[in-house]
Amino acid sequence: MPESLLGEELVVSKENILIFYCAEGAKKALQRMGMLDFTLNENVKLFELPCSGRVNEVLLLSSLEAGYDKVLIIGCHKDNCRYISGNLRAEKKANRVRTLIQDAGIKSKIVKMIFTAPDEANKLKGKIDNFINNNNGQKGEGHVS
Repeated sequence: MPESLLGEELVVSKENILIFYCAEGAKKALQRMGMLDFTLNENVKLFELPCSGRVNEVLLLSSLEAGYDKVLIIGCHKDNCRYISGNLRAEKKANRVRTLIQDAGIKSKIVKMIFTAPDEANKLKGKIDNFINNNNGQKGEGHVS
């Protein structure tokens, strides 16, 4: 977990947020955010995965059950996954979980997948800010629909 991303406030949010990110492109973009002095609130927790495709429905639902209000998955851009299609599998899993929680009528929990590249620290910051500050977490680029 990039330590430089924790501590100082980037945005104001009272929600508990969990971010799963791949150890390839997403990690490098997060590290660059840290080098540019972008930081995340203490209520945002980061969890590194070898590939975003390693996330699964049980992990996502367990995270929501454990008290996280929003769960964000950050993977490589489509067609840029080191593991061929891990990011696409993650997107499908996020879609399934999102459908489950919507069908259950749970409007307070959000699951979203976004895509990034190592050189997109500024874009990633904007996407994370949008996710954290958006009441329903579903609007904007990279949403899972």
